[in-house]
Amino acid sequence: MTKKSIPKSAKKVFEGILFDVYHWEQEMFDGTKRTFEAVKRIPTTQIIATTKEKKIIMLKEQQPHIGNFTSVPGGQVERTETPLHTTKKELLEECGMKAETLKLWKITNSGGKIDWESHYYFAQNCKQIKTPENNTAGEQIKMYELTFDEFILETQKPEFRNKMFQLEIYKMIKENTLKDFKNLIFN
Repeated sequence: MTKKSIPKSAKKVFEGILFDVYHWEQEMFDGTKRTFEAVKRIPTTQIIATTKEKKIIMLKEQQPHIGNFTSVPGGQVERTETPLHTTKKELLEECGMKAETLKLWKITNSGGKIDWESHYYFAQNCKQIKTPENNTAGEQIKMYELTFDEFILETQKPEFRNKMFQLEIYKMIKENTLKDFKNLIFN
């Protein structure tokens, strides 16, 4: 279970494309009340996709306002979709692949004043079933495959976009739990 930064009593005061703004009153220790504010971002999904050959799929991407970066497949969960639906859709769109098995690994939340859930899935034994839709007006994507060790190194480079996932991997490196993570990915 992820920690929520916006209480249930909060009122949505603005609905944007990616972010909604919430306000709520909170009683202070001295009995006075103050209005607090936080934003909720549309959730995202991140996919650790593997092939039958025990390779992990990564993407080299370019977007007009961001430039070049590397990432794992994934994207934002549309308001009408579930994270699982988005995971399947993004894997198919960005990689042209379908997974034999999809497993939710974890849900992270940035917490604080920005409530942003990211759903991480293992997409195991992915198989190419169509040509990726990876060169659009908004993004250019090139897919490539890495061994587990190469994948870990790639996630620690500055050009890796998902900083929350980068931190997760860094913690596993420091705690010497990468072997457990590898077993989760491939089993």
